[in-house]
Amino acid sequence: MMKTKNMLWMSALLALLAGCSQGELGTDDAPGKGAGKEIRLVFSGGGESQEYTRAIASESENQIDNLDIYVFAATADGGDYQYLETWKAAAQDDTAAKTFKLSGAGTARKASIFPTELKGIPNLKLYCVANSTTLYKADGDPIAPLVAVKTNAATGAIETDGTKATDFEKYCTAKLEPAGTALGTPLVMTGSGTTKILGNIATVNIELKRRVSRFDIDNESAKTGLIIESVALGNGRNQATVMPGTLTTLDDAGRTASLIKYPVTEGSYLMLPKANQGVTESALYTYPLKDTDEAFLIIKGKYQNPMQKDPVPVEYHLDIQRVPDGGGATAFIDVVANTRYTLHIKEVMEATITAFFEIVDWTSGGGVIVKPDNAAPVVTALNVEGTDADITTKEISVTADGTEKIITLTATASGKVQPKFNTTTGWDIDWLEHDVTAYKSEVVDGVTTTTMTFKYTLTAATPYVPVTLTLANESASQDESVYTTLAIVPPATAPVLDFATPDAATGNFNLYDQANGKLTMYKTSKSSITLGASCPFGTKLVLNNQLPWLEVSKSKSGPAPSTTGTPAT
Repeated sequence: MMKTKNMLWMSALLALLAGCSQGELGTDDAPGKGAGKEIRLVFSGGGESQEYTRAIASESENQIDNLDIYVFAATADGGDYQYLETWKAAAQDDTAAKTFKLSGAGTARKASIFPTELKGIPNLKLYCVANSTTLYKADGDPIAPLVAVKTNAATGAIETDGTKATDFEKYCTAKLEPAGTALGTPLVMTGSGTTKILGNIATVNIELKRRVSRFDIDNESAKTGLIIESVALGNGRNQATVMPGTLTTLDDAGRTASLIKYPVTEGSYLMLPKANQGVTESALYTYPLKDTDEAFLIIKGKYQNPMQKDPVPVEYHLDIQRVPDGGGATAFIDVVANTRYTLHIKEVMEATITAFFEIVDWTSGGGVIVKPDNAAPVVTALNVEGTDADITTKEISVTADGTEKIITLTATASGKVQPKFNTTTGWDIDWLEHDVTAYKSEVVDGVTTTTMTFKYTLTAATPYVPVTLTLANESASQDESVYTTLAIVPPATAPVLDFATPDAATGNFNLYDQANGKLTMYKTSKSSITLGASCPFGTKLVLNNQLPWLEVSKSKSGPAPSTTGTPAT
């Protein structure tokens, strides 16, 4: 059984290479400064002032061994960008060699480049790629050299087309081979920004994000009896697009056949800090995945059965799944780049394992911006039929007059709140309309607020079943200890009666006259009639002035009394 926690997506921070500043950028004491227009690149992130509680990116995950900036130009902002030139990080600024030096400290890194100016194409788009000096095609082969755009010096008209930015965005990382080396640091990171050559200086803010996903494993072998020795991935992508996208270049007809099992060294997990003693960080890196890949974690190790002397080898396949918004069956999910997936293992048996995912952002400035404390959702506002209701009540009572009514509910939690519905088996909840796309969620001052709207139409004559509304914090998902449960209660209605049809074959002609409200029993002895009474609130049999010759018994299967005795009308 797999449980998953929902996703808390936020902006990532990135600490770049440390280095001593050789002078403030944009000033005359910056070595190697060119005479052309300066493009200042500011690599920065937010959230340093927040309070953090979660483990975040390690020093090696922030490491940058190399950084390339691919410059594209276009005649208009958002137009047909074409490749112009490439700048590379180096020990010193050198305009002629098209190299730059990073300066600053912490997450506030800066660099300056001086792109070539071509008449007619003043709009620039910068693609920054860290830790990937070679780009690849989807088939795994290195790309051909990029073609630079050329324009007429007098008119600015394009004379030679360059490599299109739309093609550049389809380029991929190095292909991962099943028998090769597992993904490791330094990790591929990318970001982009646009600007226009106008004055002498332009500033472009770049946010670099990792192009891989990270899996942490929370397992205490002293509690679970499981000693994990290796963690791998089944049905994994062997590449990722260098720039964030939709993975379209990998969704070809042969994609499914090309999914691989990630390479892993047996026993490698045991070498990681806190292995089997709590949360083991960075247990596995993967390329982004689509839900259609149906990926799963492969956990291998030994399980110590309390009834046995020696541990036995075990292997578990855990589907990467979650419950969809609005409830329903578990479904595979997308595995998104620059995101951490923590697998919390709760209970292990030799043949099964129970666990759930916690999905949060992967930052480098100290933690996640909003602390996912997994607390139960708190109802902060409730409006029923146009009137504010008591938010401390556990029941929401509604009325019936045949017109459409609306319930609006606002709840807060550390993550997005999703509603789930359930009711007595055999009854539907069609009367309560819920559009999962209609509720809104936003983060305000570090708290996620979700507003949900439910519509219903009731008529007094029809019985409606009460509905249990469960509010689940998606940062806790199926962890039932942090559910908030409410009941939506429709008006009570009279039970619906259902009587057995007279059976001529057995001579039982006893009947019920619904119009006059009469039961008629014809036989003088051992006569019986079976009736059923159904109501979503349940039924209770009340007998007044019961006669000794009339026996009434209730069926074990439900509220369907039968009577036996002498004829009665």
